[in-house]
Amino acid sequence: MAAEIQTRTGGLYRITVTAIDLAGQSSLAASLEATLEGGPSPQPPQPPERTELLIRNNPGVPPVRFQWGFAGGVPPVAPRLRVYDATGRRRFDLTLPRLAAGTYSWDGRDAKGQNLPAGLYFAELSTTRPAARVKIVLLAPR
Repeated sequence: MAAEIQTRTGGLYRITVTAIDLAGQSSLAASLEATLEGGPSPQPPQPPERTELLIRNNPGVPPVRFQWGFAGGVPPVAPRLRVYDATGRRRFDLTLPRLAAGTYSWDGRDAKGQNLPAGLYFAELSTTRPAARVKIVLLAPR
């Protein structure tokens, strides 16, 4: 591909683009004329909107301590922490405060307040940003 940019008067630019294939043959040129006006400078790039979820005491007996954080600052909506069993059934659901980072200690109980049995569980932290997921191995108390 070949491109040519010509500056004209009054902020007018003419951009001409020509495609060139591997054999060196060129297509018809395509041109565009645009007027650029002054304005605010471009915004600096924003950090990626990443959700982080870490677990302490894993594997272990409850309580399970979750630490979370959102690269890019406070999420636009309150985050949700959900725990699922190995079959995919939601066993616990909590709305967390709208903070850029925080911790929560989960006592290993389901939404009805019953102790969950030892086993494999999955935790998910979600907002409007991509969700973070981690495995939890609950052990039976001694």
